[in-house]
Amino acid sequence: MEAADQAVLELRQFYADLIQSRRAEPREDLLTAVINSIDAGEHELTDYELVSNLIVLFNASFLTTIYMLGNGLPLLLTRPDVTSALPGNAELAVDCVHEILRYEPSIQFLNRATPEDTELGGVPVAKDGVVLLLLGAANRDPARFADPDVFDPGREQLTSLAFGAGPHYCIGAAVTRAEGRIGWPRLFERFPKLALAGDPVGIGSLFLRGMKSVPITLS
Repeated sequence: MEAADQAVLELRQFYADLIQSRRAEPREDLLTAVINSIDAGEHELTDYELVSNLIVLFNASFLTTIYMLGNGLPLLLTRPDVTSALPGNAELAVDCVHEILRYEPSIQFLNRATPEDTELGGVPVAKDGVVLLLLGAANRDPARFADPDVFDPGREQLTSLAFGAGPHYCIGAAVTRAEGRIGWPRLFERFPKLALAGDPVGIGSLFLRGMKSVPITLS
């Protein structure tokens, strides 16, 4: 815990220094744009709060994206027709990202508090009551998706709740999509004969779904 606490302090200091650096020497990047917006009075956000949001953005597009890649690789390797078509095909890569996240979402469930008294499925839920949202189950809903247990990047309805919805929509969604759009085509362009060399091993988490290891051969 002491090491974790120290890491948090170092990360916060890193982002605090980065904010000051961007104020002194603006660049054409997201952080500079946010800082300019705050300094112009368009948003009420302290530097401390900005650092917290930057940490959330880093985490939101880091660990879950790793799991998207780890979960997706064994799935894609079952579809040689897809992997052979991926090099140079950014549109197909985006479709693969969406289908991977529907079929094997990195986050399996979320908690949400109800803003007011409501009723869900005939069950009354009081204001500030906690609701457990099973994203993994919703993404396999046969009323929403045809053949939901089939991995198919070519399906017509490439949507899911993997990134959440509404005001809680994942802050790292755009980064995840970009990494998959860029990464999948390059991977199979570089290693067209990539294949599984054994059974993937999951991380064993109830909340997060990801791979601890995916053994492969490259040629």
